[in-house]
Amino acid sequence: MSSRLNVASLLSAALLITACAGDGPGAARPSSDGGGAKATHDGGAVGTGGEAGMPEQHETLPNGCDKQCLAEGDTLCAFDSASKSCVECMTDAHCQGNPGALGPKCDPAQGICVCASNAECATNSRGKTCNTTAQMCTCAAASECKSPFTLCYGGDAATQYCQKPCTASTDCPSGTSCLTSTGQCVECTTDAECAAQGYSACDTTKHTCRECKTDADCKALDFGADFCDTAQGLCVECKTATECAASKYGAVCDKGLCGCNTDADCAKTTTKKCDTTQKYCKQ
Repeated sequence: MSSRLNVASLLSAALLITACAGDGPGAARPSSDGGGAKATHDGGAVGTGGEAGMPEQHETLPNGCDKQCLAEGDTLCAFDSASKSCVECMTDAHCQGNPGALGPKCDPAQGICVCASNAECATNSRGKTCNTTAQMCTCAAASECKSPFTLCYGGDAATQYCQKPCTASTDCPSGTSCLTSTGQCVECTTDAECAAQGYSACDTTKHTCRECKTDADCKALDFGADFCDTAQGLCVECKTATECAASKYGAVCDKGLCGCNTDADCAKTTTKKCDTTQKYCKQ
């Protein structure tokens, strides 16, 4: 009965887009356009010249990386004078000289370090397995990591990579917080951290923002889905048929939406007819 797009699903989609717009610990491949700069693996803003404060002169470190760029993010190494922005690389040497690179070869079109095989990740500090879809070295366990990138975590088993432990939220990408008990950057540690993103609650087990923990959270949002599906942390129109008794869409509750299977489910509606394809009472 998912064919009817209701107010609740629209808001959920909007919140998801907002959450995904910024990179966090759950991103499959960290990226940022840095205000016109090329893509990067690490989240957060990429430093630029001029008004953004990058100095006119750039100091090159022994590993071949630009000192100011490396300070902007672990994977950033080169300063692209054309775009006046920091990028991961312009040549393979930038990837091979930077211990924070997620691959040994440079894709100059994107300005990022990439891998094409496990062999290319054999000595990488971020992991020993090349995810050929994301084109980045990934890890399966912390034993694959090299200091200072001693923690193996990320979005999922296929895209996690070795990262530096955090001691404070200032160590984490924008929009994330430091879970000091594990040293990991997470989406949230308190409900208050989710409020700015339009969510009501933080799942303190998964450390992700949710629409709700209780029905009261959904009623406070006031978008027409007043009940909390606590398993998913989503606000829905209904959890049982009782909540659909007076619904114009039908008396059946299916997957959080009120609707119908037969005309009998529309007995209290104006048309008293069920659209059996769309699974809600005709309006």
